[in-house]
Amino acid sequence: MNIKKYTVPLFSFSLILLTFIFYWPSLFYDFQFDDNLAILKQFAIRQSTFSSLFFSSTRWVGEWINTLNFGIKKFDPFVFRITNLSIHLLATLLVFLFIYLLLGRRNRESFLYQFHIQIAAFNATLFALHPLQTQTISYIIQGRLEGLSAFFVLATLLAFFFATKVKKQWKQILAIIVMFISAALAYGSKEISVVTPFLVLLTDWFFIANGKWQAIKKRIPLHLIFFTFTIGIYVYLKKKFVLDILLLNTQVYNNIGNVLTESTTDAIKPIPFFISQFKVILHYIWIFIWPWSMSVEYDWKLSSGFFSPDCLVPFLALIAIGLFIIMLLKKNQTSLTAFSLLWFFICILPRSSIVPSGELLADYKTYLASVGIFLLLASVIIYALKKYNLTKWFWGILFLTALGLGIGTWQRNKVWRSDVD
Repeated sequence: MNIKKYTVPLFSFSLILLTFIFYWPSLFYDFQFDDNLAILKQFAIRQSTFSSLFFSSTRWVGEWINTLNFGIKKFDPFVFRITNLSIHLLATLLVFLFIYLLLGRRNRESFLYQFHIQIAAFNATLFALHPLQTQTISYIIQGRLEGLSAFFVLATLLAFFFATKVKKQWKQILAIIVMFISAALAYGSKEISVVTPFLVLLTDWFFIANGKWQAIKKRIPLHLIFFTFTIGIYVYLKKKFVLDILLLNTQVYNNIGNVLTESTTDAIKPIPFFISQFKVILHYIWIFIWPWSMSVEYDWKLSSGFFSPDCLVPFLALIAIGLFIIMLLKKNQTSLTAFSLLWFFICILPRSSIVPSGELLADYKTYLASVGIFLLLASVIIYALKKYNLTKWFWGILFLTALGLGIGTWQRNKVWRSDVD
């Protein structure tokens, strides 16, 4: 029997099983925090239908899934939590397939091609079992907002990939139709899906056009149509919100128990919120590497001004990262490191921007962005294994890594047992 032939399905099944096992205890926890307001006190959940919710807001898909869960066993948290975990497991498979296919397009002599299965496997393992993901999966309402949005964004990217790969015209048309439907569902899951056309363009440049303008030029009409489609949906669903953002008219107020300003009655305005995000972005990067300092509520404050140390120092650090990306692109227009970092920043910037929120930072906001950072970490790890002739031990090392991450996830999930942990 050719074991290599079954590597991908065996790995996929094993990762799904391990992830399910480590999340199993958390499936019996109760609703927590915003779940109470967003689910338990949403009385429309008892009577809403697909037709009444269809394109009624930028979160209608999650609301519809809530009604389906309610119809199964009322407000049984197990039903809601197993749905979240199912979304996460499906997103994990899409992450694996996405990276596996993209790296498989690189030059056959390159490191990325030779180890594309290993990199994709490590990336998917990090995505599935990293303790950071618990704040999306085990926070019920965010699982069907952040989690669902990420799933449909990844589905959109895969459909775009297949549209560029297949030769027959009817298959291309079918893939493009699936791409637009997946994107529409993403835009109906959470507003952060607005990053989708930028991720499509990023994927095209780095892995399909391979950094060549002549190759990407023929798909410019498709990109323009997709951008227009995206703008049209968001203007249709959130016209006033979009206009307020452009005019810097958006402002929010502190949540109870989460005061970002000096006074509890002060408004959170666009510019102070924006300059306070520099330290938040650095935190997001660090938390992937050291997830043991996570918190449901960090109790951070807005920066007092641009020249305050908690604003200026992170700003300079981010400038340094930006210059590093430019340097990488000058040397190699298809640098995987540059792609990974750009993916992260594209996903994070819309929420770490001039659009204020009652939350200065929340780790669940990194769910889709994590694909980029985990790809970078996976590539570095596999490169180190290759350099020190340890690749023959890869699957054993990956299994031990999965166990370590899984134990961390199991432990971190205890936070969601009650609202006082």
